[in-house]
Amino acid sequence: MTTQIEIARHLDLSTRQIRELQSAGVLSKGATLDEARLAYIRRLREQAAGRAATNGLDLASERARLAKMQADKLEAELAAKRGDMISLTEAVMGWSDLVNAFRQKMLSLPVRASDSIPGITDRRNAERILTGMVYEALSELSRWKPDGTGESETEAEDNI
Repeated sequence: MTTQIEIARHLDLSTRQIRELQSAGVLSKGATLDEARLAYIRRLREQAAGRAATNGLDLASERARLAKMQADKLEAELAAKRGDMISLTEAVMGWSDLVNAFRQKMLSLPVRASDSIPGITDRRNAERILTGMVYEALSELSRWKPDGTGESETEAEDNI
């Protein structure tokens, strides 16, 4: 059986490097000098070809990851040029404009609706009731969260 010291001398490496190669599975424990030399040469060839990991990095995987990132970036740029994609700023501004327009329409609703309700004699009282309902709805919507954790005033009152 060949020792780590003998393999290290034969390959011009330290015993620590031999242990690292063994733990990485490059060299098998109990390998002969010829087996160790062949395994080490194969490892060096893989590294030189860019297929083996060095310093914890697998160069082929890293190159593939970089190529994918570059392709994704180019695809996003082309989608933006075609108008298929907008920036986050544009999306936020668009939704903000939509929400503000919705709010204005809702706030104008009580005045318009109070005149449209048949059988109502006290239009001001109807407008006051409708305004309260609109404000309650807007307040509820202002607490809305994407995960659905916002609760309505009715739910909040029910929990008391």
